[in-house]
Amino acid sequence: MNLVDIVVNKELIDKVKNLGFKEVLTIENNKIVIPDDANKFGIDICDNGDFLTCINKRNFIAITDLDKFNFRLTKGMCSKMKENNIFVIFKFKNILTSEDIFSTYKNFLVNAKLCNDFSVPSIFASFADSEDFIISPFQLVSFARQFGYNYTNMLKSSDKLLSMV
Repeated sequence: MNLVDIVVNKELIDKVKNLGFKEVLTIENNKIVIPDDANKFGIDICDNGDFLTCINKRNFIAITDLDKFNFRLTKGMCSKMKENNIFVIFKFKNILTSEDIFSTYKNFLVNAKLCNDFSVPSIFASFADSEDFIISPFQLVSFARQFGYNYTNMLKSSDKLLSMV
């Protein structure tokens, strides 16, 4: 599959890539990077809860952990994110480790559906930090579909992310 996954632990990259991902990225210094890339430019991530500032000022290219702050996107925010090429990253691991799974699920459902409807580039990634959190591309597709995000938009988002890293 032509999908991208993002992991936290670099030691998992080969295992995850063998599952059929086009590319496996990692996190370094709060940036998404291609592992072992000499340039290490990366994509800045906003995960601190100040999402409105990140969206309006385009200080960051990707926002994540919306569920941890119970942050719900709006149509206006989605339009601004699409205009500014800001990605939304949904972490599969957050569902598995959530203390309030109902609230997390509901947040994913509302935000992913809006992102799909407004063609906001969105990445559904494992963010695996151990083998317990590794998932296949097929599981990520099912995960995204469950929240109203379609496969075509997933492929476009993966390709767009790879072109920007």
